Parts: sequence; structure tokens; C-alpha cells
Amino acid sequence: MVRLKNIQFHGGIAEADYYPEEGLIKGHVVVDLGSEEICAFERAGDFGDSYLGHARARLVEMYKEGSTRKECLIMWY
Repeated sequence: MVRLKNIQFHGGIAEADYYPEEGLIKGHVVVDLGSEEICAFERAGDFGDSYLGHARARLVEMYKEGSTRKECLIMWY
């Protein structure tokens, strides 16, 4: 599970703070919406790359849907 906060879309870029496993440690991810690839990130402590991957995918999905939410919870199993 990862929570996205402070979601922004601007100039072909999506970015958000991400909090793995409802933790207090945050990371930050920036996605190029043209290539749909992560172009910059700050890791959230020792949490692995799967959290970044899920954050990237959801930001792209939200952009395509035209979503204006500022927060989002992503869960998987």
C-alpha cells in the first residue's frame, strides 16, 4: 500500500509525495507523462522500488482520466 499526497500535473509532468505502508517517511516521484517514465525521485527510506512503480502507474492513470484529486491511496496484493 502507498499513499500519494500533494499530487500535481503541470507541463507534461506529474509529481507527488508518496508514503509507503501508511508510514511517516515520505519520498517524492516525478513522472514524464509523454514517456510515462520516472524522471526523478527521492526514495522513502529503505522501501523498495515497487512503491515507486505503483505511484508512477497511478499518476499516469490519473492524468489520462483527467483526475484532479490531490491525494490517492493505492493498494495491491
